[in-house]
Amino acid sequence: IRNFEYLSEKYENLIVDVSAGAEESSLNMISASDKILIVLVNEPTSFIDAFTLIKTCFLEFDLKEYCVTVNMVNSQLEGKEVYDKFSEIVMKFYDVNITFVGSMLSKNSIKKSILKKMPVVINNQDKEVLALFNNILANVNKAPNNNSSGIKFFNNSIK
Repeated sequence: IRNFEYLSEKYENLIVDVSAGAEESSLNMISASDKILIVLVNEPTSFIDAFTLIKTCFLEFDLKEYCVTVNMVNSQLEGKEVYDKFSEIVMKFYDVNITFVGSMLSKNSIKKSILKKMPVVINNQDKEVLALFNNILANVNKAPNNNSSGIKFFNNSIK
């Protein structure tokens, strides 16, 4: 994590994708992050993984700020309903803040990009998908940061 410091001279943001669940290597990366974006799908295993991650980050690192996006939905309303259900469960047990940052629709262009192993936003063909990603990014940027005293990716991000 300390080796990422040199990137702060070139980049304002660093996005780290970690595996689902609460593995130690994932937790170390997450605890070094200002913002945590959880990608949720409307499946029990996804809820369990996300809940366990929040529980572990809260109890072990005192992280209280989380962003949630819901993936593979048919509408933004469906995404919000999935988020509401998940948020209600988490809030019963933990004193954390969960910010809904939007949903990603289930789109053929995304499925095709996965099969081609090419990010859907690179070719800029599907303007709706690009707008959805930009909306999620804008909402994540507006969400509160976690204030952790541990190692950070970019030291200058500590305020």
